[in-house]
Amino acid sequence: MTAKPLITIIGSLNIDFVTVTARIPGPGETLTAKSLHVNAGGKGANQAVACGKASFISRDQQDVDVDMVGAVGENDPYYASLVKPSLEKSGVNCRLVREIGGSQTGTATILVEEGGENRILVVPGANHDAMQDAKLLQTLATTGQNRAPAVLVMQGEIPRQTLLDLLDLFGSGAGTGTSTQIILNPAPVYPEGIPIEALRHVDFLIVNETECAMLGREVSEHISGSGGDDLSDAQLESLSQDFHSKANVEHVIVTLGARGVFFHSRGANSGEMVHGLKVDNVVDTTAAGDTFVGYFATALARHVAQHERSSKGFDLRAALTRANAAAALCVQRATNVDSTNVDSTRPTNVDSTRPTNVDSTTATNIDSTTATNFETTPPDAPGNSWALSVPAPYILLVTITRAKQMNSIPFATHWALHKLWEWFDKEPTLRVAVLTGEGKKAFCAGQDLIELGERSAAAGLSNAADLALLATVKSIQGHPPSGFAGISRRTGKKPIIAAVNGFALGGGFEIVLNCDMVVASPTATFGLPEALRGIYAGAGGLPRLLRNTSLPIANEIALTGRFLSADEAMQLLLVNKVSKTPESVVDEAVALASKTAAISPDAIIVSRSAIREAWETGSVERAYQLKGLLAFKEKRKPNWKPSKL
Repeated sequence: MTAKPLITIIGSLNIDFVTVTARIPGPGETLTAKSLHVNAGGKGANQAVACGKASFISRDQQDVDVDMVGAVGENDPYYASLVKPSLEKSGVNCRLVREIGGSQTGTATILVEEGGENRILVVPGANHDAMQDAKLLQTLATTGQNRAPAVLVMQGEIPRQTLLDLLDLFGSGAGTGTSTQIILNPAPVYPEGIPIEALRHVDFLIVNETECAMLGREVSEHISGSGGDDLSDAQLESLSQDFHSKANVEHVIVTLGARGVFFHSRGANSGEMVHGLKVDNVVDTTAAGDTFVGYFATALARHVAQHERSSKGFDLRAALTRANAAAALCVQRATNVDSTNVDSTRPTNVDSTRPTNVDSTTATNIDSTTATNFETTPPDAPGNSWALSVPAPYILLVTITRAKQMNSIPFATHWALHKLWEWFDKEPTLRVAVLTGEGKKAFCAGQDLIELGERSAAAGLSNAADLALLATVKSIQGHPPSGFAGISRRTGKKPIIAAVNGFALGGGFEIVLNCDMVVASPTATFGLPEALRGIYAGAGGLPRLLRNTSLPIANEIALTGRFLSADEAMQLLLVNKVSKTPESVVDEAVALASKTAAISPDAIIVSRSAIREAWETGSVERAYQLKGLLAFKEKRKPNWKPSKL
């Protein structure tokens, strides 16, 4: 069995004391704050948690291993009761976290204002005391699972010399696209900076604008000062070229907050932008940077696992789009996950005499990467047959979690999914859904034939003709009015995008035929094999196949049972696009969904309704939303409100 790719994070673990206040007090001023929480944190731990959460492909299965290398104080009750459980719950291995006698766990005091801005004071503790020996840390990282990590992630909350030594020790393969891929997020930036010769080992340099400007002083004579001002497009372009030519960095990624993400790869003529996602309600920006790094690192690990530990061919834009969406999502919630109410009888581990070494533009706060904040409660999945997540603002990702059964669907799940889509249409925080299947083999292979066989045996049927008849009857009687998986005959209000990651056969293809948009993996296969078994596609797929293609093509597919490749489906206009790689199909579907979710919720519903009416009946409707027209007339960007339709 092939080992899963390994991400190793070498970095800090903290206890965060988070105070939420209307504003930061001035000198000599005392204010009454709104709340105080104790959270698990530290940039290393936060990024490890983001990697762990991004690695789950179902509720209890990860396709990437995540190791945390760090240090805490010995017998620290906060580590035992808060930090370690938070890491492990998020899928992070903690066996390489050392408990050090005579040292204290690092702490961070975080003041969070209304509007989400934060101020942070850090006491490094064991993050510095026990992180001096780079060779020991490298040994831990490479022997913890008896293999070198596919991806190594490091930040600036460990001693500077340790970081430089680690870059040198791991850097033998850096810059060649092989061996361990090194991601450096130098936050906070050391006052002394990072020398050019150390940066040459970095494959992916991830910085915000301030960090980019501060590091840029090492490679460019055109940057001066502290780097607090916004960088122009020309400066970003120039600095990236300097990082490539003078420091040998392969990829430069600059996060720009609400503006989005700028990225530039060695050899490219110019940089590119992933545009920012509009966030209506910014609650706390603390975890955004670490969430971004974690989701990006996980996408990279998945790629190198399939490409002999090489980053060649990595879809950088798709990975950055998803990481940016995850960061946008996490700023919409408060930093109170896995926190406890403060108890003054418990130790605080604060030593005000220790150095701070912190940059308030980057963030901590563990476990903020999968916020949902639904206003209503979604229905339960029978037998854990699906998993819900929110990969980007306003986007619901539904993953059928029956990979061992090729994501085939039992009868009870059809009705449960019918209720799920009804809930989705009513939930005001959601605008677009993406549906995919667990694993790499199948999107959905149709009805659960094992369950069908059990029903057949119970009915005393055994010959092929009787079984075929039962299959057809049960498929009709066993489905809700909205059809197979609650989709194949669904009208609904909001759009659903299919991210077809493998086989879409029988009912699985009927789902696809009634989805509003379709993104297919290059390995996707479509077909209606029912006729080969003496039955027919009775869940609404046949008329929709005719609508989407033509009479000759629909007959060929339905009457011969032949399968279509992703490229053939694209040529027949059955899918919108074929993803660049099998691994990027969900990311590209989410990116497509985000474009839709950025417009008026009412416009989405009304426009979709008009298109469907014309598609199903031939009637033509004109739909528009007054608010969008007014915004166009006034040359301003509309601020869309949740739909009341």
